[in-house]
Amino acid sequence: MGDYQPSTLHRGLSPRTGGASHKLPTSPAPSFHHVDKFFEFTVTPSAEARASLGSGGSSSYSELGVMGTFEGSLTPWVTYSTEFGERAKSGPSGSDLPLYQRSLNDVLFDPGAQPLPGVGLTLELSLESQTAFGSASTYFQTGMMRDSFGPFFGDSIVLSPTAPQAANFSFTWQQGLLTYTMLLMALSATSNTGGGSPMPSKFLALHDLEIYPTPWLEIGGFETTVWGGRFDPLYLMPGPTLDFYSQGFVGFPDNSFIGLSAGVKLPASIRANAMLYIDDLNPDDLFKLDFNTKLLVSGQAGVSWTPNYGVLKRLSLNYTLITPYTYSHQNQVPTADLPTDTGPNYENYTNEGQNMGPSLDPNSDRIEIKALLRPLSATDVTLFARFIRHGNASEGIAGINNPTGTIFDDGFAGTAMTFAPGYSGTSQYLRFLDQPVLEKVIQAGFDGKVYLDTAIGRLDLELGYTFEYLMNAVDANGDPQAGVNTTNSYLSVGASIRL
Repeated sequence: MGDYQPSTLHRGLSPRTGGASHKLPTSPAPSFHHVDKFFEFTVTPSAEARASLGSGGSSSYSELGVMGTFEGSLTPWVTYSTEFGERAKSGPSGSDLPLYQRSLNDVLFDPGAQPLPGVGLTLELSLESQTAFGSASTYFQTGMMRDSFGPFFGDSIVLSPTAPQAANFSFTWQQGLLTYTMLLMALSATSNTGGGSPMPSKFLALHDLEIYPTPWLEIGGFETTVWGGRFDPLYLMPGPTLDFYSQGFVGFPDNSFIGLSAGVKLPASIRANAMLYIDDLNPDDLFKLDFNTKLLVSGQAGVSWTPNYGVLKRLSLNYTLITPYTYSHQNQVPTADLPTDTGPNYENYTNEGQNMGPSLDPNSDRIEIKALLRPLSATDVTLFARFIRHGNASEGIAGINNPTGTIFDDGFAGTAMTFAPGYSGTSQYLRFLDQPVLEKVIQAGFDGKVYLDTAIGRLDLELGYTFEYLMNAVDANGDPQAGVNTTNSYLSVGASIRL
């Protein structure tokens, strides 16, 4: 549905919205319905429909699915869950979604899939799996799943639960005042422009160290490296900044990030969190407080209140920013026409052609407020409103290889960085949302879920609505166009029953 709320803890898989978080994990296994059972099998038929109506016309999407789930505990320290099945859909999975929202359905890429004659539905195979080994404080997990990293609900600048699933392997060690997590993901590469079929041999490694010096303070440091074309065990070595240091042994060919996080628990069930994710920057200029320089970062900050009484269960306010060209790397090939390279891009921060972090494009920001209401014990309603801005930092800069303003635009003109001092084609290097025309999006709506226990199983009903006002919509080149405004409405309904 429109507004997925993942857990910030290690919750494991659930139908349609599964995922595991590598921030503050608390258990070694998914939240099974009966983890004390050796084996349990359930079948979940589902149906979903979406429709959009706006200034540009109307469209619709529908889907029928049947999923089977195997889950249980082989021993007290080994648990497993596998969910698989078929989905029959009409239209692309990501259609009829509000701007900068992504589909939560995980399906197998099949370029040969064709609609069934006479019914117009296309069959797709779906699978999610997770196996955990260990205890509550030390455990290893592996599976095919979505990941979530960070304390923020709904999206993350590091690993977002709305990004496509991937095969991954993680290890977590909790001991008193600290938690260490290591994650390895096997990704699907695409070309420099995001095209082509998924290609193998692309990886992401993450290392995170959280410390808790007081009961109300959490401080963390983490790093990630994206690489491919080879499997390099250097990036599996634990330790802060080791990935960046290890690159020196192979000539710095890969894409490394460094991050910082902090969380503060305040009185009255209020919590403040922040994360900073550094892709690349010029420290000399920043020490001089000169921000018109190379600065490829993303940041996320927010405050939440969880009174947990009455109807209101949680109220949150979050802000996210992404500076131009963050996450956007092209392969280091010795040619000026990089977009013509159809080989796999092993360096950009994508899986299956989508950002593994936030759903926003580079050179964007977003402010969002959400309220989780529980008017009845079996009913959750999330109210939300968000304001998004986006600009094309490559607009008006001559010679940029792929000037679309997306994650596939790395800001290079040939082999020259247009976002770093020394480039003669412009005197503005940061270019964060300073374009004369920006795309602006206002979205507001609700997502409701009802959980009913019936004689044959648990019935889940979902209803969502999003109103969207889009100002200065981007054109086919990625440039916002002044005065091109649209008003759109998105409605989604869904039902599933776990038999």
